Amino acid sequence: MPVWHEALKKIRRETGLAVVGITQEQHPERCSLFRQWQELDWPILWDPFNLTGAEMVPNFTAVDEHGVVRLRRARLESFRQDFLDRTFPASGPPADRLEGVPGLGAIRAFLAASPAERDVSALVAALEDLARKNPKDAALSFRLGVALRLRHDSPARRPDDFGRAVAVWSHALALRPGQYIWRRRIQQYGPRMDKPYPFYDWIGRAQAELRARGEEPVAQLVPLAAAERAEPSRGPAATGKPPVEPDPRGGVPADPGFVRLETVAVPGTGDRPVWRLYLSLAPAPDKGVSWDNGAGPLQVWLDAGSLPAGALLDRQLLEAPLPDREHSSEERVLEAEIALPAPGAGAAELRGYAVFGICEEQTGACRWLRRDFRLPLVWDGA
Repeated sequence: MPVWHEALKKIRRETGLAVVGITQEQHPERCSLFRQWQELDWPILWDPFNLTGAEMVPNFTAVDEHGVVRLRRARLESFRQDFLDRTFPASGPPADRLEGVPGLGAIRAFLAASPAERDVSALVAALEDLARKNPKDAALSFRLGVALRLRHDSPARRPDDFGRAVAVWSHALALRPGQYIWRRRIQQYGPRMDKPYPFYDWIGRAQAELRARGEEPVAQLVPLAAAERAEPSRGPAATGKPPVEPDPRGGVPADPGFVRLETVAVPGTGDRPVWRLYLSLAPAPDKGVSWDNGAGPLQVWLDAGSLPAGALLDRQLLEAPLPDREHSSEERVLEAEIALPAPGAGAAELRGYAVFGICEEQTGACRWLRRDFRLPLVWDGA
């Protein structure tokens, strides 16, 4: 996109050519940051649901003064002769129309509303109902996943939104495995062993350069996951000396429900059974508790012995950074990667537990507790 932007500057001045971008980003503020960083001076529209039906990016489409699409995959080296220097009739082939796309009304209503007035739960409900009636509609499944992830990143979040988004994205890709954009959406959150490139390693550099220019970077409303910054890798790598298990004998008392725990395993998009594991923990909002940061870091232990022989974990012991205050109630997300050696279809279960300090706000009583979990892993080898 920056290459086209530079090449078209002179043409725009000479001809009045208008440029409009469309982005399929899940998080629009990331595109807004890129636009600010690269000094793109034309509008960019947000199409997270891929209503344009794009199979890959980038696409450069040329529309003439009559509103007729003349080029669908314009090439920079021949753009002038193929489009600018030509004269077109007022009529042309009929344009693709969105009418009849399942869920279009609900999606349009959602996108047309101001951010503060968007009802993402109503959108999810509408797309869920349609998806139940049309289980073979791959595009509908993808759009339901987009809505679920949007709700996951909103105040209306529900515990299984992210996991369900991954499931319906994977279903959509299984129906249409050549859909580049859908594949990249899963890989964005997925394991390093399935990444073609680091998706958002440029964000830190962009923010630093903008501040050096005296500009305040566009705020990022959704924090980057470690997976979104990660470099591709051929497999989990052992790091340092073997970790020390925090509660090998199971003596730490069980959590009575003070902490909300969510687990999501984002699969790779290829044949190899690999996953990026997300563990999200936060004090339950209805329990009147907070993290006891003075007790030490929240730790998660992944039991490699619960996996089939030959399985690889990039880390067994995960630790959440401690904030610089005595008590807090933020969500803590930890990530790890798993690779299994088994070819073909199969199933496994990863077991593990978290240990943490928690305090009751009303009584001031603080405890060190343990929360066990099991995470099923299923792969079809297709």
